[in-house]
Amino acid sequence: MNLPQQIDYFGTTVNLAARIQGLAQAGELVLSDKVLNQAEDYLQPHTYTREQVNLKGLPDLVEIIRLDVRALRNGRMLSF
Repeated sequence: MNLPQQIDYFGTTVNLAARIQGLAQAGELVLSDKVLNQAEDYLQPHTYTREQVNLKGLPDLVEIIRLDVRALRNGRMLSF
């Protein structure tokens, strides 16, 4: 949602993104399954892991995907 007089986004989607971002460790990207669906064709399936996690303020388990950024930089995770 965006208020007319100011740019300020809030709501479940923003909370979900912030919680997922907070799960990332050094050298790692953490994505939602929806983001992975957009990039999956470019990633080798054995190079990322999926997890089900509880996130504060959200009632259901959320599937996240962990990618090792160092492997991305070295080209070991990309399939093109």
